[in-house]
Amino acid sequence: ASGTSAPFSVKVEDYQEAFSITGVWDRYSVRVGKAISMTAPTAGPAAGSVNWRLATGALPQGLGVEVSTGKIVGIAASVGSATGLRMAATDGTSNAESNPFSVTVAPTLQASMPAVTKGKRGDAFSAAPTVVGQIGNLTWTISGGQLPPGLSFDSTSGRVSGVPTLAANYPYLIFTVTDSFDGASAQTPPVAIEIDPGLIVRGPSSLNGKSGVPFDTGSDFQVDGATQPLTWQLVSGTLPAGLNVNSALGSIAGTPTTEETQNNLQLQVTDAKGLVGRTKPFSIAITG
Repeated sequence: ASGTSAPFSVKVEDYQEAFSITGVWDRYSVRVGKAISMTAPTAGPAAGSVNWRLATGALPQGLGVEVSTGKIVGIAASVGSATGLRMAATDGTSNAESNPFSVTVAPTLQASMPAVTKGKRGDAFSAAPTVVGQIGNLTWTISGGQLPPGLSFDSTSGRVSGVPTLAANYPYLIFTVTDSFDGASAQTPPVAIEIDPGLIVRGPSSLNGKSGVPFDTGSDFQVDGATQPLTWQLVSGTLPAGLNVNSALGSIAGTPTTEETQNNLQLQVTDAKGLVGRTKPFSIAITG
């Protein structure tokens, strides 16, 4: 079969892209007292020069919109946040508004930590500085002092943690924090970490006995802060002949066989956590 088609025509019209705004972020940040940094947004296609203004909301004090570029400019004068803002652009023929955005003015970066943080040898320890004014990611360093043995430092959080192994006072620690957003940094005032000994051993400074007579210190030696079971040993001096240390009880017992005096004796105790404590030097005098 054959046939003919009816004449037809095609009309081609130029496509005109709608006038719109691009390049406005959802959120902008700046530190108080500093100039805001912003990449200029764009609007188009434009029939002529584009003028900009803030269509909705109010910018924080000290900031404004540059008419010719659409950039937010100025020095932030006070801490605060403005939300629900919209930018408007016009080329004299067309108008457009941006997506909503916010501007936050953060305070000056500040770091702090308690002046004294206490821990106990052999127990888990954790302490961290606090920061005000964070915008970007933080990096922490120790810029002064030394941590107690057994503790470590996290450069991301500034946290000091671990199990201290030595009892002492570690003063003049200074922590420094740096914000990746603008390179701002701050230091804590000097702080101290005090590690208590954990085991405190109490006992007499002198003991007396008689040769040939049973001798037993019983519970004369006491220890505070210990976790059972305990292990005792003589670490300094020599006991009078016939006397021995009960390693489980911490007593010195036996029957002295000679008259003698032994000075600068010391017992050491170790608990289930590995904490160690010592008596102060003491003496035992055996007479006839």
